[in-house]
Amino acid sequence: MWFLFSHFFALSFIFCLAEDSREYGPVFEEQPLPTIYPEESEEAKVSLNCRARAIPSPAYRWKINNHFINVEDSRYSMIGGNLVINNPEKVKDRGKYQCQTSNKYGTIISKEAELQFGYLERFPTDERQAVKAREGVGAVLLCAAPPHFPDDLTYRWLLNIFPTFIESDKRRFVSQNTGNLYIAKVEDTDLANYSCMVSSRSISKSVISKYIPLIPQRVGVIKRYPADIRVKFTDNQ
Repeated sequence: MWFLFSHFFALSFIFCLAEDSREYGPVFEEQPLPTIYPEESEEAKVSLNCRARAIPSPAYRWKINNHFINVEDSRYSMIGGNLVINNPEKVKDRGKYQCQTSNKYGTIISKEAELQFGYLERFPTDERQAVKAREGVGAVLLCAAPPHFPDDLTYRWLLNIFPTFIESDKRRFVSQNTGNLYIAKVEDTDLANYSCMVSSRSISKSVISKYIPLIPQRVGVIKRYPADIRVKFTDNQ
């Protein structure tokens, strides 16, 4: 029995060695993914990943918009099959990238991965105009998000001071499409300074607008006065 077991183990080991030594063309294990690089990133580099298994080991080349990249340029470096772009520039580096890998048994090319540049500008520094609304009537405070990319913003509103945020309730609602704050029925307690906070998930950045004063207007009581009667007498009377 022991002889049979040892013989089986030896055959298995030899089979595994044969499998490991078998040569074959490249097969992707990792392909580059669409990437958004924050324009204000302190890291000042972006990496596009590519990895393939093959025997013998494959060589890698990269394309941008169907043109091969000269990795001898100091702006680029290769770590394995990964392409690292140093100090990325929007004009030069935005585009669609592909990884090509090959050995003597064949060549494969990855799917396209677009590199885009994300940004979120600051709000204007101009003072925001106060909103006057009658008590008991609805009001809208406009966020007016600054220029940005991509369009994946989230919105919150601050009340008077940071970090006092407004929570949505039966009277107040923050639209995640426009960023506007809707108040169903204004009350005298709504008198405050409001500020819109815009956040971009893609580039991990937030900006806050100037305060917008909301001033509830109390509905006055209508006073009734006697009719203003004017009488003119003629000379005949």
